[in-house]
Amino acid sequence: MTLGLNRWFALGVTIVGAVLAIIVVALFFRGDDTIDIDQIIADIDAGNYEQAFRELDRAEEIFQLAGITTSVAWTYGERGYIYLQQGRHGDGIDALDRAIELDPNQPSFYNNRALNFQRAGRMEDSEADFSLALQLDPMNFNRYVERGFFYLNSGKPEQALLDSHNAVNLAPNEPIAYTLRSDANIALGKYEQALFDVDKVVELTPGQWAPLITRAITKNSAGDVPGAMADLDAALALDPPPHGEQLIEDTREALLQSTGG
Repeated sequence: MTLGLNRWFALGVTIVGAVLAIIVVALFFRGDDTIDIDQIIADIDAGNYEQAFRELDRAEEIFQLAGITTSVAWTYGERGYIYLQQGRHGDGIDALDRAIELDPNQPSFYNNRALNFQRAGRMEDSEADFSLALQLDPMNFNRYVERGFFYLNSGKPEQALLDSHNAVNLAPNEPIAYTLRSDANIALGKYEQALFDVDKVVELTPGQWAPLITRAITKNSAGDVPGAMADLDAALALDPPPHGEQLIEDTREALLQSTGG
C-alpha cells in the first residue's frame, strides 16, 4: 500500500549522505564504478531483483569506502524490501536489522521490518516496529495507515479506528485514510459511519470503479440493497477491464444471494 513511499522517504532522509557519497565516489572512481541510484530503484520496482542485488552489493562497497554509513544502511534497507517482496522474511528481517544498526533513526526501516515480522507471524515484534516507526515520524499519515491495517488484520478494530482518525486528520485528501476508517467501522458493525467514509473515497477518486464496489458492499450491509445495485451499475458504466466486469457481476450475485434476491 505505502511501501514505495516508505522507500523513497528513506532515501529522502539520507539524501544528504547519499549526495555526499556520490560526490566523494566521483572523485575516486570512474566508468563502471559509478552508482546509479535511480536505476537500482527502477530495477527493484520492475522486479529485476538479481540485477538490483548486484548493484546494491557494488553500491555498498563504494559507500563503505566513502565512509557514508547512512548510505550503507540504505542498501540494506533496499535488500530488506526485496526480501519482503520475495517472501523471504527471515532474510528481510536480518537485512533490516543491519540497516537499523547502521541508521537507527530511519522510520521506514522499522516499518518494513514490521511488515516482514507480520508476514512471518511475529505479531508482537511487528506491532512494536510499527509503533517505533510512528514515534520517529509522527506527522506522516502513512505510519498510522500501516499500523491501522496491521491492527485491523490482527482483529483489533478499535485500535485501527483510532489510527484511522489520526490518518484522516493528517491527510484529509488521501483516500487510503478514509478506506482504513471505513474498514474499521465495518469491522465494528458501524455501517452508517463507514458509509460516510466510503462516500468520501468515491468523491476523492472520480472515474474509478473499484471504490463503487466497496460502497455497494457497505450499502448492502447497511440494508440499502437498491443503493448497492445502483453503485454496481455505476461501476459497470465506467467501462472497467474484463476482470473488473467479472468482479462487479460476482459481487452483484453475492449481494443478491445474501439478501435472498
